[in-house]
Amino acid sequence: MSTLSIRQAYRDARKAGFNASQAVIIVAIAMAESGLRSDAIGPVGEIGITQVYPVTHPQYSRACLLDPQCNFNAYEISNHGTNWHPWTTYNEGTYKQYLPQVEKVAGTSANLFPDPSAPQQPIYSIPAIDSSSQDNTGLAVLGIGTLIAGAAVIAIIVVVVWVSIK
Repeated sequence: MSTLSIRQAYRDARKAGFNASQAVIIVAIAMAESGLRSDAIGPVGEIGITQVYPVTHPQYSRACLLDPQCNFNAYEISNHGTNWHPWTTYNEGTYKQYLPQVEKVAGTSANLFPDPSAPQQPIYSIPAIDSSSQDNTGLAVLGIGTLIAGAAVIAIIVVVVWVSIK
């Protein structure tokens, strides 16, 4: 059995074309899929460190899939590191438990943005009026801008109604 270290797997993923953040993700997926075993064979015939299924990816030979560097050419399967859905461990989220270990070794994060489990931040916020401040100029400008935009919408509605009545 040939088991790679996280460092070796990360290096191989980078050589295959994954950028730093993508390499963190694919190595975490590989940890969840095979325990970083290059000779791993799954229950339905998935092969290698990232458990590529040769039936759906016949372009890869068995020998290639058993070679960690060649197996990390999953770079193409992942649409150049932009689609992780071919891996069950990604879809189920089990790869996430390995991210901290990989990030530590790689010295970079997976940059999972947007993370659906993260609290959502508002796109914008309007500051409250600070009654203790003498300068609320920004709020006055914001109020005037909103007033002008509202007036423009009303004017357009009036024109459309007026034209349709005529």
